[in-house]
Amino acid sequence: MSAGVAQMHVRVKRKGQTYFIPVERPTKFKTIKDKISAACGMNEITATPLVPPENIMLQMRDPETGAAKDELKDEGAISDLQIANDAIIYARFKKTNGGDFEELDLGEEKAE
Repeated sequence: MSAGVAQMHVRVKRKGQTYFIPVERPTKFKTIKDKISAACGMNEITATPLVPPENIMLQMRDPETGAAKDELKDEGAISDLQIANDAIIYARFKKTNGGDFEELDLGEEKAE
């Protein structure tokens, strides 16, 4: 973290898992995907990520309706959307059969 920058984090949720990702205001969503990918581990035989960053989609929930919002694009940043400390971002992984992304699991939480 940079000196003088308030430390914050986002919670990235996926199917009962929660990743606590330290971020700063200028942190790009691509960086968050990279950190999730690293947390998922590496294939020991091929030395490649088990879940590559390009196989991760990030979304947020609309605070008014509770519905999922559009995908958070890689080049976007925490500051672009004024995301607050401890905000929840949802992750969807690409299905292993090479198809679409898995369904978004918003859980039972109420919109904040």
